[in-house]
Amino acid sequence: MFYSFKPQIHLRVMNSKESAQIDNPSKCNYENCDRGYTNQECLQKHIAYRHSNVKTCSKCSKGYSTNEEFRDHMKFHAFQLLEMSVKMGRR
Repeated sequence: MFYSFKPQIHLRVMNSKESAQIDNPSKCNYENCDRGYTNQECLQKHIAYRHSNVKTCSKCSKGYSTNEEFRDHMKFHAFQLLEMSVKMGRR
């Protein structure tokens, strides 16, 4: 079929903060976390992934919830150390 008009569909994509405030009854209570979920099961998965087993940096005490984030952070410290040794003429 060929239409002589264009149907208009208006969709609004909400960011996670808006979505959490509007229709997500299960909200995360951890500090600096504004995530919300439609059910308790999703909230528990979020907490297990993002807030459990936090790895803490021994150099600066920052905490990271995933191995990847922690590894990237430690690379930053390794780069700082390399940079300092180059400046001091050790390398």
